[in-house]
Amino acid sequence: MHAGMRSRGLAAALLLALSAAQAEYRVDIGWTQLAAELGDDLPDGSGVGVVQVEGPAEVEGRQTWLPDLEHREFTGKTITDASGAPPGLFSGHATGVGRNFYGNRSSIAPGIEVVASFSAEGWLGNDYLRVAPGGAAQPPRARSERIANHSWVGNAAPLESEILRRMDWVIQRDDFLQLVGLTNGTTNRPLMGNAWNVIAVGRTDGRHGQGSVALDDVYTGGRVRPHLVVPAPNTSQATARASAAAALLVQAAADHPEWSADPVSSEGSSRAGITIPNAGRALVIRAALMAGAQRYTVNATEADIRDYRALPVHRSANGLDTRYGAGQLNVRNSWRILSAGEQNSAEDDPQGQGIVGSEGFDYDPHFGGAGGSNAIASYRLPVCELQSLLAVTLNWNLRIVGSSGILFDSSANLHMLDLELFDVTDPGNPVLLQASTARNDNSQNLWVPLAPGREHLIRVSRPDGEPPFDWPFAIAWRIAPDPDGDGVPDSPGFSRCSAGRPGPPG
Repeated sequence: MHAGMRSRGLAAALLLALSAAQAEYRVDIGWTQLAAELGDDLPDGSGVGVVQVEGPAEVEGRQTWLPDLEHREFTGKTITDASGAPPGLFSGHATGVGRNFYGNRSSIAPGIEVVASFSAEGWLGNDYLRVAPGGAAQPPRARSERIANHSWVGNAAPLESEILRRMDWVIQRDDFLQLVGLTNGTTNRPLMGNAWNVIAVGRTDGRHGQGSVALDDVYTGGRVRPHLVVPAPNTSQATARASAAAALLVQAAADHPEWSADPVSSEGSSRAGITIPNAGRALVIRAALMAGAQRYTVNATEADIRDYRALPVHRSANGLDTRYGAGQLNVRNSWRILSAGEQNSAEDDPQGQGIVGSEGFDYDPHFGGAGGSNAIASYRLPVCELQSLLAVTLNWNLRIVGSSGILFDSSANLHMLDLELFDVTDPGNPVLLQASTARNDNSQNLWVPLAPGREHLIRVSRPDGEPPFDWPFAIAWRIAPDPDGDGVPDSPGFSRCSAGRPGPPG
């Protein structure tokens, strides 16, 4: 009996320690502060349908991928088996991922109630992507969920390129967010982090694979992976926590249609008929997560980012850190970017003259110079009284032709965009301060100190020599106060900024 009491005491201590760790990660990713600020208005993923894709776990000599349906974290949730798992057998890995993704206690999105559980094999095959040898197959199935979590890695030669093209297409066509974990080792696998349009997630301690895997002339090596990191003991939990943050933002966008205000189109729809406001589009959510990420952290957990892009070897061509991507997830910053609302470029909304606030986003459904679309987009930032830091993320999708009749066309094309920041205090003499012009990625990023009292303008453009196209992009930005100029945001909120003069650089 004494031994039993000791075991129960140890179990209770472990439970308390786990609860403390969960509370710490919530502080680290900005959720605790957001919850205090929003109170009862805090989004929790309610109404957002999600998918959990899992690699097989062997239990009692059989393979399963289902989370434990009887676990108390899943009380009140509808978790359906989409791939025919053996009845009564549950995966411990899937249960842990589910707890962090949609669990009643462990997740920041406990309002998620409807979950479809897929095996990785089923997801790739007839259950969803419908990849077939030879490539002549039907397009992926239409589904109503908005977010899929992939806390698994793998290989599937020689079908990897076809799999990735289909993944990229469903993100492009259906705004179906795919958050994918990287390996906990040093070498990444092709699936699924090698896709262009996904959100690839690593750990704040940097113990994950870096970069993309070279497969062919479309799925090239040297692209930045991860896109962002999360404090967690492994990439499976990190990805689940990022997926929960995405669900929180997707719900917030749906609850606030006024946040979406493009003059041509403020919403779209998936093949399943789901209406998606611009603030909830996959490109916008990814941009808001990246622009809101922290480049310098003071975590309650052990790991911290203290040397973001400090060494040339860690500086990617598109403005990120090769180890941490855009930095550590901060859901408060990302929520503020979305809640600031869609703010259009001077070219899309001449009346607004491109004047934007300290935080915000824009989704441009038609850009590139073809079909009457603009080939430049200009955003005039407010003038700030204090030294500040500007974070900007520009995202666009790899273009997959996709469905043509009953067959799927895997043809791919990557358009190119440039991102620049100008000092336009002297309208007749604009000065280029920084540019992101990478040619092997579909994201451009800036992380720039802004001098007080100066006027600045962000410009998106089609590069010289790039043929005209008509293709959407999403851009998100955030100005954080840095009055001592040490490159570390010193306090939450704005940098006491006011609107500048309108007009693009000369």
